[in-house]
Amino acid sequence: MAKISLSPPWVEYYRKVNEMFRRDREVRAVYDEDKNKLSLYVDDEAKASALSQLLPATKEFGTVVMEIEIVPCNTKGSSLRRTNNIIIEDAFARNPAVNNIKTVSGIFGYDLYYVIFENSVVQYFVDNLGDYNGMRSTLYENIARDIFEDVNGVFYCTDTPPSNFTISGLGSCSIMSTSTK
Repeated sequence: MAKISLSPPWVEYYRKVNEMFRRDREVRAVYDEDKNKLSLYVDDEAKASALSQLLPATKEFGTVVMEIEIVPCNTKGSSLRRTNNIIIEDAFARNPAVNNIKTVSGIFGYDLYYVIFENSVVQYFVDNLGDYNGMRSTLYENIARDIFEDVNGVFYCTDTPPSNFTISGLGSCSIMSTSTK
């Protein structure tokens, strides 16, 4: 009889974080299984500060708590609190998965921020019973909704072909994909 080896949900969370930043040369994700700790080593100080505000410090999976640490490499480290637009721009700066970041004036003077990811399917290894082949296929926007904290006025989208309708000032962005968690 074949043995089934399954990873717990916190390992899948690590794989999502790793996939989000896989093509970003400034961020490296490392999971320490013994300490149940996810460390992101970030080369850019502004990006490290922004990610520390977007990612939770801990993530709970039932009774298991995963610690998430942002480690700025070769910098002094900064814990500046910034406005949403600067946090979003710094967090996704030079990430090849992001096509564009748009700011749109909303009602009551609040700005809305749209992080528009490239139109591509992301696949990463998942060893659970949800997928026969052990691969998860999804979009960057779905991963972003799963790993980042809820920030009011920040929406994650996938760029669509120009034939879809447009939201004023955004270019093509699927309205179905602009909701938060």
